[in-house]
Amino acid sequence: MGAVVRRRSTRYLPNFINSTKIRNSPRFNDETVRCQCLIYAHRVDQLHHDFYRQFVEDLVNGSECFGLSPLTAAGFVRIVTNPRFPNGATPLAQAISVVESLAALSHCIWTPPGKRNWELTRDLCNKCSCAGKNLADAQHAAVAIEHAGE
Repeated sequence: MGAVVRRRSTRYLPNFINSTKIRNSPRFNDETVRCQCLIYAHRVDQLHHDFYRQFVEDLVNGSECFGLSPLTAAGFVRIVTNPRFPNGATPLAQAISVVESLAALSHCIWTPPGKRNWELTRDLCNKCSCAGKNLADAQHAAVAIEHAGE
């Protein structure tokens, strides 16, 4: 869900969470992080917390520009504030604060879906046979592809 796009970076981020169909798409950017990255970084009780927290801290403290999609932001808030979230929901104000803290950084660039988003989403869905919850993965990958200039 959602995408944070690192620009001008060769750093590879292991994808513990990406859909295999999307990850194996030749047009999917391995430097794309979805909203699960923010969830794992935010929630200490998550399995990959330490890895993703360090990754997000590197983004925050670094000088490289990175993109934050409104889809990622909304997905993060939607998921962590869900009362059924394991070990309890994050308070809404805290979840919103996480997003606003990232968005306030001078090197954070909002990357909203553009004019090609539907076309790219459709093509990824067809190519990777995405349906159901994987459709959101294709949509977020399409945002990353649009803003990565591929």
